[in-house]
Amino acid sequence: MDNQGNIMRYKPFLRWWWFGSAVTCEELLWELEEMKKAGIGGIEIQPVYPMNCDDPDKRIYNIPYLSGEWLKMLNFCIQAAKKLEMVIDVTCGSGWPFGGACIPKSLSAGRLRLYSEKAWGPLTYFKNLSCILDPEEKLIAVFAMPE
Repeated sequence: MDNQGNIMRYKPFLRWWWFGSAVTCEELLWELEEMKKAGIGGIEIQPVYPMNCDDPDKRIYNIPYLSGEWLKMLNFCIQAAKKLEMVIDVTCGSGWPFGGACIPKSLSAGRLRLYSEKAWGPLTYFKNLSCILDPEEKLIAVFAMPE
């Protein structure tokens, strides 16, 4: 609800693509104000891959996903949207933070990988599973059970 008790869900929402999160507070505020003028009630922020490489001459700086600076920009949007009586949501779906050829595993989203194998003998068999793990992966748990 906004400050007057109106239900915001009756206003349209839109997806706001942040390509490379190359954003500034000034631009974010201007865009939020323009969306408010157009009758938009809420925004779903979608962080995705950069459209351009960093270019200081053009003042393009891609902010690393979930970095302190990125979170500062997100918080700025949340606070500005509250003042404008708008709603902010963040999509954690497809996009550059979740992987791709150019994103190292150390920066991409994690996942569980299931592996099963018939085993005989003591549990020491499971001590060296590095042969099935990529160098950037780590073993979280091993479970042994009867067939």
